Amino acid sequence: MCPVYGGNSIPGLSQIEIESHSTGSGGSSMFTSQTFRAKWSSQEIRSLPDGHGLVFYRRLKPVELKLLPWWEREQKK
Repeated sequence: MCPVYGGNSIPGLSQIEIESHSTGSGGSSMFTSQTFRAKWSSQEIRSLPDGHGLVFYRRLKPVELKLLPWWEREQKK
């Protein structure tokens, strides 16, 4: 559970499980923990095609969109 948003998901992040194994004189053990990872790496964001962008708004999922330059819009002034 996410401590900030109080749910199982955070916009722009995905929850992953990490397993740790250890062996010692008392035997072996396995520990599982959960953490969050960015859905997009900074390299993926930087390499978006020209005219594309990401919108982050509050708790909504991020959206990739195609941007339309103002000079190509029908309502330009």
